[in-house]
Amino acid sequence: MNAAIRFAKRRHRLIELDPAQPAPAGALDHELDLRRLGHALARLDTRDRVVLTLRHYWELTVPEAAGALGLPEGTVKSRTYHALERLRAAYDAEDRR
Repeated sequence: MNAAIRFAKRRHRLIELDPAQPAPAGALDHELDLRRLGHALARLDTRDRVVLTLRHYWELTVPEAAGALGLPEGTVKSRTYHALERLRAAYDAEDRR
């Protein structure tokens, strides 16, 4: 797991925002969606968050994520699928709060 985190940190891409620029239309809705997503992610266990981060935030391929985690590719695919299902459920639960 630590190897995966170190690998992800090396691939980190920074996105710079200019605070002097006005917020785009719909920015508040986007911020609320991000907050809701953050709360949903926080409800997942570490294994789910790591695999989703590697696959969807860092945009690693299945073989890259499998190598970073030291797992077979099939396990990464399965974990990703089930983690996304749990994330959807948690996201929907945040909507009902």
